[in-house]
Amino acid sequence: MATTTHGAVARARYRSRLRLETIKTTPDSLAVDARTGRAVVTTRRAVSFLDTSDGVILRTIAITPASGVPNTALAVDEFHGHVFVASAPTPDAHLDYQGLVFAMLDATSGDILARITARVADIPFAVDERTGHLVTATFDAASAHSGVGIIETRHETVLHNTSLGYSPPAALTVAEGVGRIFVLSQSPIDRRTLAVTGPGVLRSLDATTGALCGQPIPVGVVGAGVGRRVVVDDGTKRVFVLGDNAVSVLDSRRL
Repeated sequence: MATTTHGAVARARYRSRLRLETIKTTPDSLAVDARTGRAVVTTRRAVSFLDTSDGVILRTIAITPASGVPNTALAVDEFHGHVFVASAPTPDAHLDYQGLVFAMLDATSGDILARITARVADIPFAVDERTGHLVTATFDAASAHSGVGIIETRHETVLHNTSLGYSPPAALTVAEGVGRIFVLSQSPIDRRTLAVTGPGVLRSLDATTGALCGQPIPVGVVGAGVGRRVVVDDGTKRVFVLGDNAVSVLDSRRL
């Protein structure tokens, strides 16, 4: 089990002993690749790979874009052996919204294999391990609409971009077992008073076509910020949704 604590990565090595590996700057994101036995940690300017058997840092790679904007999130594609780290591109004075740059790294060596620029992309994002496609929140600056996009990484092509209106995604995940993308949208707000005017909703999309499936499911208040999660248990096919004040459990096969 690994956790992050104030500029360090802590690992429970034995019942009564704890290994502490110091990272130079505060860690932002953590993921584990069980296939390679690596834990991956991002900081504002780099990504580190740790051996999950003893917690030792194996390699640290600087991947901050020229803009100096910090890395924001990561996802692991165990099947294809890739790690994706998202950050903002170099600012463009002519564009209000810049999208994201995804650094694709080899999950074993840590080598940077490619950089994928997606002008529509936003946080959060995930990887569909069946296809290797990125699934990201999207934002259209012209309409101010948010949505979900499916990006083919080899040619940096947006295959599908499904609009979800004015309520941006707070979290999303891909359920490969049922071929669905589950998206948790923030609660709508009054733009003048910023008061919440309705519940957040869980939406289901076809992971191949991006088409919306079924009706939105209300799940209580969902605000912006960290902590909102959508997690799928592949064994039971249950979807667990963490909002501001409740945990919802749903059957993924009926969404």
